[in-house]
Amino acid sequence: TLVISLGTSDLFKKHGGRFDLSEIAGKEQGYVIRRDGAVIFLAGEQPAGTFYAAATFVQLLDREAPVIRFAEITDYPSLEGRSAVLGAFGNGLAINDDPALSREEKDRRLAELGSRLDAESAVLDDLAFYKLNKFYNNYGALPKSWWRPDGHFAALHAALGRATARYGGAVRTAVMLNPYYHFEFEPQEEKLSAEARGLFSHADPESLEKIKNVFRLGLDHGAGTVMLCADDFVPHAGTTLGEYTLFTDLDKGRFINLAEAQAYLLS
Repeated sequence: TLVISLGTSDLFKKHGGRFDLSEIAGKEQGYVIRRDGAVIFLAGEQPAGTFYAAATFVQLLDREAPVIRFAEITDYPSLEGRSAVLGAFGNGLAINDDPALSREEKDRRLAELGSRLDAESAVLDDLAFYKLNKFYNNYGALPKSWWRPDGHFAALHAALGRATARYGGAVRTAVMLNPYYHFEFEPQEEKLSAEARGLFSHADPESLEKIKNVFRLGLDHGAGTVMLCADDFVPHAGTTLGEYTLFTDLDKGRFINLAEAQAYLLS
């Protein structure tokens, strides 16, 4: 009878105590795969490592024959965070705000969003099998008024949170947000309207709350990472793309340049 021992169990301590775990000491995702007769040991120093030992072992099974392509393995990653962006992420406000869609088409797409929750959660199992462990929403799927994510945003993070909870912390969701997304692509600062300028400012406490409120929707459902993006929609000075600049009087009076404002925002 083949026996599979998971983690540093009593069986591991009794029969596999001679197996050296020093090479993975302090490596959260490190693991060893060893064999002693009819017992195969899949052990990490920490639970996440045992999970990855099991993920590797499953890939050694031959689906077409009763064969295990066994190998003694000691492994740990050089990159502990291996990320993917969930491509099917959607938002109801983005659909409702789209003037190109009829009311009938909007209703159809809104219904489709709800039906997609389970499928979006199920894909995590496939991705986790390949040892991806951090899953972001796509900020580009939010409406231009990014601080008003609809119920689907929260519902999807809740569904993803339930899905990742099965992995005991080895797999987590993450929240991605671009606080400049309400601008048009690569806008020229001098041409911004007063309304556009007033929607977000680095030094404005209400603007910071807008960011935190979106992040909380993911963090409350188990997200372990937040990503604050600053690409594609940051205003630039003059006509040269890439010369990014401050764009509100409040920020210009407080910060030397955009870099200082962003450093303040991050802290």
